[in-house]
Amino acid sequence: MKKIAAVIYAEEPDSSVLAEILAGLEEEGIPGEVVVPEAVTGGGSDIPVTLAKAAASESVFDCGIGICGGTAALYAGGAAIMEPKAASPRIVGKNAALFIKKERFDMA
Repeated sequence: MKKIAAVIYAEEPDSSVLAEILAGLEEEGIPGEVVVPEAVTGGGSDIPVTLAKAAASESVFDCGIGICGGTAALYAGGAAIMEPKAASPRIVGKNAALFIKKERFDMA
């Protein structure tokens, strides 16, 4: 069953990155659910995007965040919206929440 939350797939996440993403979601009033996936396909710098895409498939909002180490990506609406290193982790979390709420992204 799909989850009613922004789903976060995390592979050995940096704790400060995860905390910032959750804070960004919380600022906008959207819950986040952290999942540690069993297996990831892809490699190298593509892992956060691969994780985010898989996470989005678990959410009723088609919105997922992928974290690998200290790098995060946002996948929403069938596309990678924020690639790794494109924005701060808090902005990634906030923009996931804004996507769910159908509001304009914060591109800071």
